[in-house]
Amino acid sequence: MHILAKVNHGGKVMLLYSLSVLGGFALAKWAVPRVPSLKTEKYHLHHWIWASAALISFMFITVPTFVIGTFTGVALQGLTYKNWGFLQ
Repeated sequence: MHILAKVNHGGKVMLLYSLSVLGGFALAKWAVPRVPSLKTEKYHLHHWIWASAALISFMFITVPTFVIGTFTGVALQGLTYKNWGFLQ
């Protein structure tokens, strides 16, 4: 019997969410140096800010669990930098 067949639905959702968090973290770690930043002369819209805004919007719309996990990973990865504040 497959190991996931023994796990209840809540466990499968938690596993999917956890793997998505790790994937989102890794994706952000890879993409940040390669993707242009949203900057003006005074402000820098960090990826953790827009990912957090997306997570807030997910409270009002239905999205798959892996999307929530991915955006959570992106937001958490942004907090690992020493300059994660609003003003730079």
